[in-house]
Amino acid sequence: MQAARNGVSFGENSSWVDFQIHRDPTQRGIFRVHRGEVWSFLCTTCGTLEFAVFDPATIAFTQQNWMHVTPAQPSSSPPPPPSP
Repeated sequence: MQAARNGVSFGENSSWVDFQIHRDPTQRGIFRVHRGEVWSFLCTTCGTLEFAVFDPATIAFTQQNWMHVTPAQPSSSPPPPPSP
């Protein structure tokens, strides 16, 4: 599993998503982005929203430019709904 601070930028009127490199917030300059597609999945029973990437070039970009993290163990129950 890979992770990046502010690594994804969703456009308002576009089906494309910009994937950015992982960088420290103090770093300044022009950084390369990769444009890719993201699929959205919503469970209409519990409200869980997930995103998935199927494009090999986008997956390769994140493997090279995002940091590796160890995934947390899944919870046995869904989180509680937000309070109104």
